[in-house]
Amino acid sequence: MEPFGLVGFVTDFGEGPYAGALRAVVKCLGAEPVDLDHSVPSFSVIAGAYVTFSLYKWLPPGSAVVAVVDPGVGGPRRPLLVETRNYYLVGPDNGVLYPAAADDGVSRVYILDPDRVASLVRERARCPGFHRGWRVSNTFHGRDVFTPAAALAATGVEPSRLGDEADPESVEKLEVVWEREVRGRLTVKVVYVDRFGNVALSTRRMLPEGAEVEVTDLRGHAWRVRVGRTFSDVREGMMVMYLNSFGFLEIAVNKGSAAERLHAKPGDRLSLRVIKSSNQ
Repeated sequence: MEPFGLVGFVTDFGEGPYAGALRAVVKCLGAEPVDLDHSVPSFSVIAGAYVTFSLYKWLPPGSAVVAVVDPGVGGPRRPLLVETRNYYLVGPDNGVLYPAAADDGVSRVYILDPDRVASLVRERARCPGFHRGWRVSNTFHGRDVFTPAAALAATGVEPSRLGDEADPESVEKLEVVWEREVRGRLTVKVVYVDRFGNVALSTRRMLPEGAEVEVTDLRGHAWRVRVGRTFSDVREGMMVMYLNSFGFLEIAVNKGSAAERLHAKPGDRLSLRVIKSSNQ
C-alpha cells in the first residue's frame, strides 16, 4: 500500500480544543487532517463504528482513519492499528474499527506500543509541544497515541515499528449491519442520530415504497411511518422511512426530529412490521 499522507477523524469530541489538537498533531508530523465527524454521540461506540464504516472509503487509498469513541480510555482495552487492503484504521479495540476493517479486508493488526510511538514522534515532530516535558497522558490517547500512529503510518512508517502484531481474530467485533426477522417483524438497532434528528438503522433492506410500517420500541410504543424516497414525500411534521445516502434504512420527520418523536438513541432496538403494502 502506497501511503497517501491523509488522516481522517471520527470522534465524539465535538468542536473544541480536543479536535483541534488532533489536527495540529497531524500537521506537526507532516500529514494532512480531514475532519470526517467530530459529532458522534458521546460514548456511542456503535455510532462511531457506523460513521467510520460509512466514510472511510471516501478517503484515497493509503490514508489513515482515526476513530476515537473511547469511554474506556486509560483502561485495559487495547490500542490498535489495523492495516486493511487499502487503509490504516487506528483506535481503541472496542468494536469501533471492526465494521470498516472487515469491509475492506484485514491484512494485519498491531497493538500499539505508546513508548515506541512516542519515541518516533520525538524524532519526527516539528512542533514544540512534543519536546517540552510531554508524556503520554492517561486520558487523551487520541492526541498522544492514536493520531501520531496514524500520521506516521500515513507518511510511510512501517506499522511494525509502532507495535507488535496480533491475531486479527482477536479484534473486538461489532456489527453495524444487523437485523433479525421473526414472523414478519424485523428487529433492528439505531446506529446513528444526526443533528437533524434523523435516525439511521442497522439494516440496508429497502421496504416497499409507499407502504406503511409499524415501528415499535422495546416499551411497546408504536408509530406508523410511510416508506418513501426523501423527506418531502410526506407532509411537514410527518415521519418517513427511506434509504439514506450511505445505503442504510433511516427514519426522519419532515422539518422535525425523528429521534425526539421516537425517543431513540444509538444502541436502541426498534421493531418494524409492514402493515400496509404499496398496492393496497
